[in-house]
Amino acid sequence: MIVIVVIAILAAITTIAYNGIQSRAQTSKINADFNMLSKAIAAAQVQTNGPMKDVVLDSNINSSCQTKPAGTDLSALPRSDACWVKYDAALDKLSIASNMNVRGVVDPWGRPYWIDSNEAEASATDCRKDELAVYVRPLSGTSRTNNVLLPFVTPACL
Repeated sequence: MIVIVVIAILAAITTIAYNGIQSRAQTSKINADFNMLSKAIAAAQVQTNGPMKDVVLDSNINSSCQTKPAGTDLSALPRSDACWVKYDAALDKLSIASNMNVRGVVDPWGRPYWIDSNEAEASATDCRKDELAVYVRPLSGTSRTNNVLLPFVTPACL
């Protein structure tokens, strides 16, 4: 009986420790990806002398992902789905413009990141910041977390 209790306690400790490690690893991956994407976006903006929407030629990269029904698992969608097609196209254009390979960057759950090219989206003086974020789990429309706001490049916004 004592052996069973000891094994149960060790199993509980191991499970708790594993969950903490897994959560820290996911957070580390998100932070590393955001750092890499931020640098690629900044380099591409310098190369093209314009906001992100001009780099990726799309002011609404997330539209096809955020309009999926609540509970949709974006990682389970085929790469031919409009959500992935727009995301992959944006990363390809960003990779070319920045000379950094960010193709195929996905969050720890295999989903696209939320990339929002707000700056100069509606007009040259539209000073909403570009954003990087993670979709909430499970998908619930426009909900996102871990938002990172990117610096302005449009002269009217500086």
